[in-house]
Amino acid sequence: MKYIKAFIKPLFLSIFAMLVFVSPITSKNVFANTPDFNPYDYKFSKVQSMELSDLIKVFISIVPKNGTNLLSWDAGNSENVPIYWGKVRHFQNNLPYPSIRPGAVGVLFNGNTSKIITQEWVAGELKKREVENGFTCSLNIRGKLYWAPRNINIEIPISPIRIAKYFNQGKFSFGDYLSNSGINNELLWEKGSLDYGETAWKVYSNYNPVWIICKTNHGANGLIGDVEIMFFYTLADAESDSSNRRY
Repeated sequence: MKYIKAFIKPLFLSIFAMLVFVSPITSKNVFANTPDFNPYDYKFSKVQSMELSDLIKVFISIVPKNGTNLLSWDAGNSENVPIYWGKVRHFQNNLPYPSIRPGAVGVLFNGNTSKIITQEWVAGELKKREVENGFTCSLNIRGKLYWAPRNINIEIPISPIRIAKYFNQGKFSFGDYLSNSGINNELLWEKGSLDYGETAWKVYSNYNPVWIICKTNHGANGLIGDVEIMFFYTLADAESDSSNRRY
């Protein structure tokens, strides 16, 4: 018994040490698959990013499965689309969409990127270079029931005033951007204003029509704000979501 204890104790300590030293290496992968998934932890190089209009075209070309308006939790999960997806999660709460598959994507606005200056010492000399990345955006497939995803949204953490400059617009216009990108669209309604409002559009692809709601929000100085783009595959779903927000 004495010899067994002498053998087990170092074995236990070695296993514990392995867990301690391995966990930091794998923690990012574990974190990415938890409900605390944070899309802004990830950066996408320019070549791994998509023009916003190309990302929109991915989701207006989706055909809901089995001829119904039900999406798949794998919607947009193509090898050719550089989206980083987390796992589908279901929550027991009062959220409008308690089931969600979170993701992250790098977005370009008319080819414009996020530019960061990096610096390091090389052989005693300070070297600086400019790194171009896409603007990291949150991307979610959402559902009210665990078996029925209903819509997709893109959350862009940038003021519409700033985005308008990237689009070469005097004032942010989602409809003009769609038209200039070759996406046929029809304005359905407009509520609120640029600083807190929404526009709804019916867009056309080679498949069925898709309904898009674009929500905008920005502060008094226009520097802080966000844009949310939501894709619906029935008009009733789009109207239902819009009715949940007052202007």
